[in-house]
Amino acid sequence: MRQIVKQIMLLSLCLLLAACTAEANDSAVEPAKPPTPSATETAAPAIDSNILLDSAGLTFRYDPILMGNAQVQEIAATANQGMFEQPTPAHTWIGFVPGGIQRDFSNHWVLQREPQIIFFNLNDFGSFAASDEQARQKIALFQQLLADRPDAFSDEIPVLPSINAAQMIRAQVEWLDFSGGAGVRFVTAYSQDSAPVSNDQLMYVFFGITHDRSHGVTVVFPLMAAGLPETGQMSVAEDSALSQNYAAEMTATTAHINGLGNGDFDPSLFRLDALVQSITVPPLAEEYVVVAEEPRHGQVLVDTLIYSAPGGDKTIATLKAGEPVVINGSSSDGRRSRILCPDGTTRNCWVAVDAMQVTSLVEEPVSGVGMPGVGQVVQIAALSDNSIHAAASDKATLIGVLRAGEAVEVFGSDETGAWLNVACPRGIAHSCWVAADPAINQPTGFFAGDGWQEINTDYVSFRVPADWEPTALTPGYGSVLVDWHLGIPGLEGDQTLAFFVPPFETLMPGDLVSEYPFEIGGQPGSKWVRAGEGYVSYDYYTTGTGGTVAAGAGSFGIHITIPEADPDLESLMDMLAASVVFNK
Repeated sequence: MRQIVKQIMLLSLCLLLAACTAEANDSAVEPAKPPTPSATETAAPAIDSNILLDSAGLTFRYDPILMGNAQVQEIAATANQGMFEQPTPAHTWIGFVPGGIQRDFSNHWVLQREPQIIFFNLNDFGSFAASDEQARQKIALFQQLLADRPDAFSDEIPVLPSINAAQMIRAQVEWLDFSGGAGVRFVTAYSQDSAPVSNDQLMYVFFGITHDRSHGVTVVFPLMAAGLPETGQMSVAEDSALSQNYAAEMTATTAHINGLGNGDFDPSLFRLDALVQSITVPPLAEEYVVVAEEPRHGQVLVDTLIYSAPGGDKTIATLKAGEPVVINGSSSDGRRSRILCPDGTTRNCWVAVDAMQVTSLVEEPVSGVGMPGVGQVVQIAALSDNSIHAAASDKATLIGVLRAGEAVEVFGSDETGAWLNVACPRGIAHSCWVAADPAINQPTGFFAGDGWQEINTDYVSFRVPADWEPTALTPGYGSVLVDWHLGIPGLEGDQTLAFFVPPFETLMPGDLVSEYPFEIGGQPGSKWVRAGEGYVSYDYYTTGTGGTVAAGAGSFGIHITIPEADPDLESLMDMLAASVVFNK
């Protein structure tokens, strides 16, 4: 419990995203000269090797004796990378490993602490998935920072891809230019807990974007620094002391690292900066700017081709007359529109504007009003293909199909109970409605009370399955009023229901793979599915409510962590969260 509360409090400091649009610097910037070596290090020798990636147009120079052999993988944009079908951009992954070691991970779209360069397409973050929205916000924030080039950061430095932890420090901050772009390098460590910064966590991170705003570049190398402990292991007393003085300890550690020279790091900052500054990204053969637009529904008037660029002639697929589309961008000349691709992503799928008819703006989801007579349905499974509409009417715009066998979350129904507002499958739109007919959409989870036990406290009541053994704990370490261990049989990981001090608005996690609106105790909240290497978390959060606000509660949440995805357990957690009633 102590660990998850610390994690929540750390994550409340993460991802302070700016809802702003920044003008990128389109003028050519000459690459900066390599930094002067420190007194304890001579200049790096002549470059030993050259890696050329024809498919991505990226070149750079590196020392294989220092960094090992380069392994290269080209990954196409996808709508279903990983276990939760989160979209990923098209990216080139270059990993450096010692000779004789083969490394082949299935998913490189995560900020691992390993020697790597990730070169990715910024135009691929266009779907309605929560992870894409967060990426777009990070890019906008970074563009503003790049224009200002601050020499220190009090808040998180936006970096893609994301990592399921918070930046503990940001030291040795320096803006670097490379041929074709610019970015910032810094020394940091990530953690989910309040821990000392140690050499087994320290990282050199560079994040930059190209001048044409088409691609991002992320460089990561494990780092060691003089004067830091080798590991973060602590005694109970040391852990308690650090928790009480965490901010001061991180400030002191940042000052220490800022005071070190190039030669006090292994590998030296000089060598790593030289690699970054040797990067060359030539302009795209066809440069273009995506003009973002509020999502709209459209319908194809005639058979039309999908193109891979707004002005190009390379085709991806063909749309048939009458097919629905979701439009969320346009070319600068207004001749082509960007649409959600057939696989649910916004890679580079463009169609002629005059081949489509705009039918409506995308409607916002409607908060659930429950299912009359059966309680709150939380999930349905499609028994056969059936239509998805933009509103609760068979006359509303047809925007897709819920395929037989697909399961989706249910947010609520219309007043008649004839239509269900569901999570849009495959990211096809922003608001999706399907018929509530049980002959085609069968409820797979709802709160009915059968076989469940009720837990009542002064502040909250909830229900859990009869074989769970919930236990009340003494609130502390960030929890207040109520703190319960859920007692899920066979589960040793975190399993908590509690009120917490941090406000709900500050709790957006950095390792989010999907997000759904979720009503908790009669008030709006969120369901977050989070994942990383070796774990999956299901989180349900809303604000502190009623008299609990005065008692210091900024949020209420339910959280479990398990080794891998478990749809059956997830369904039970949905029902538990739907059963919550606030008593004060």
